[in-house]
Amino acid sequence: MNIFNLGKSAVLGTLAAAFSVGAAVGVVAERAIIGRNVRGHSPHPQEFPSLSQNSLSVVANDGVKLHVEVDTASDSTKPTIVFLHGFGLNHNTFYFQRRDLQPHAKLVFYDQRGHGKSEQGESETHTINMLADDLACVLNSTVGSGNLILVGHSMGGMAIQAFAIRYPELWKQVKAVVLTCTSSGGLIDLTFGLPKPLGAIIHKVTPPITNLLSERKDLWDVSREAGSDLVLLMTRRYSFESEVPAEYTEFVAAMHAHVPVEVIGNFLKDIEQFDGNAALGKMADVMTIVISADSDLMIPKAHSERIIQQLPSAQFIPFADTGHMLPLERHFEFSSILRKLLQETA
Repeated sequence: MNIFNLGKSAVLGTLAAAFSVGAAVGVVAERAIIGRNVRGHSPHPQEFPSLSQNSLSVVANDGVKLHVEVDTASDSTKPTIVFLHGFGLNHNTFYFQRRDLQPHAKLVFYDQRGHGKSEQGESETHTINMLADDLACVLNSTVGSGNLILVGHSMGGMAIQAFAIRYPELWKQVKAVVLTCTSSGGLIDLTFGLPKPLGAIIHKVTPPITNLLSERKDLWDVSREAGSDLVLLMTRRYSFESEVPAEYTEFVAAMHAHVPVEVIGNFLKDIEQFDGNAALGKMADVMTIVISADSDLMIPKAHSERIIQQLPSAQFIPFADTGHMLPLERHFEFSSILRKLLQETA
């Protein structure tokens, strides 16, 4: 089925779904061709079995219940690692790090409000500052007074920056920070790998599209079914650069699929206005690692370089031939970085 044969409403829905994984752009392609290229048919498919140990609900300041999972370790001398996922994802972003690090430290994973298994809350609470408040609640419920390593991917890295400003007392527990594929601001100018005029159009059309679909959930559901192969293609394009198992693409698409369209629209508006520059000064005394992907179409490498310019004491680790979902695409290297960091902060 050619995308232009879909009804107008379904096209709008497909555009919104595609933007939730990277960009609202039209792609003309036969679904059968797309499907063969992005769906998993490998003879030895990658399995993603559950790694959950202990799950709990943490109540945020406004009463929203956050889904939290805690993995304990026998070695209590090392800092607790707390993982913050990005926009449109969930805690499974760090699936491989969880697998690799479970024996080595206490690990805390949780779904940001409106994502994964966490409750949504009111639309006005879909902000980076509220995510910082949620992080404080999670820490108070799971860590207590222990030392911390905060690992943030994309929007999760922005939440860490806001947390540094809003919670100076809790910040004293932080021994190290890992900022991955994230930004300190200027996101209104993102082009998503497109010519600048098209990037500007995306910023303009996304609010009305998400507003329409938040009022017509039936259109959102139809678009997800009709455009599923398109969404997989977009997920592959905006998540990975190197050759990865097709199951990785499906894994990421499944995370995106569970985020309500109104959550997508609300957070996008706040992310565009985010300014974390003031937080970088507070991070100067904390061991910080900034990790970038040179083929990241969501948050380009230049944003990581800008953080380094303002935080010259940080270690900068750029990855070549890598897309936005670096914790999955380069999971072996990413886990190795965290293992080394654990040793250095113990």
